[in-house]
This record gives sequence, C-alpha cells and structure tokens, in this order.
Amino acid sequence: MGFEAYYQELREAAEKLGFEIREDNLLKLGVKTEGGFCWYRGQNLVLIERALPAKRRFELL
Repeated sequence: MGFEAYYQELREAAEKLGFEIREDNLLKLGVKTEGGFCWYRGQNLVLIERALPAKRRFELL
C-alpha cells in the first residue's frame, strides 16, 4: 500500500474522530505553511497544502 492509501485511511479516521480536513492551495493564497492544526469557530480543523506529495500530507496529518 502506498502513501496515498495510508493518507486516505488516516484522513477517514481523523474525520470519524471529529476533525475537519481541508486541502487547499495554501501557498497560492499567500499562506506560508504546508499546513497544520487549528481550532476555528469551535471546530477541530486541519489545513493541508494540496500540492504536497502524499507522503508529506500523511506526515502532516
């Protein structure tokens, strides 16, 4: 199984635990990060740069 499959499984598990996972083009929006966790309006939110390879998205999550 490759990192894309591992990432998808981890993402599904995180969503079941109540985390919202958002992938976006953060760098194009001027956000200088690959992603991370934040608390936004009472919600657990994980932002991840969409252009990253699956291995790095897996590591961030």
